[in-house]
Amino acid sequence: MEIYKTLEITQKSPTSRVFNLRLNRPSLRNALSLDFFTEFPKALTSLDQNPDASVIILSGNGDHFCAGIDLKALTSMSAAVQSTDRGRTAERLRRQIKFLQASTDEPE
Repeated sequence: MEIYKTLEITQKSPTSRVFNLRLNRPSLRNALSLDFFTEFPKALTSLDQNPDASVIILSGNGDHFCAGIDLKALTSMSAAVQSTDRGRTAERLRRQIKFLQASTDEPE
């Protein structure tokens, strides 16, 4: 199974058809980094194509499921879309976030 920076996949037992997909950044309350938006679809596709997987349980390691998007990631995205016009900057940032969200959607 592939190794991810932000996720952990485990199988309940070697014969179990139940797999756990865990957000794995407990020190950051499992905040969603830019890596997550690449890794999450890959992990889901991997489990979807695994004939041994019948159930996927999504959870987070540590005390928190997820704090939302990582503010450091948001800051780096914000710096990339800066404009002298606050409205344009906000719109560009909104589009970047929507793009990230769309990248985790399953293809039809």
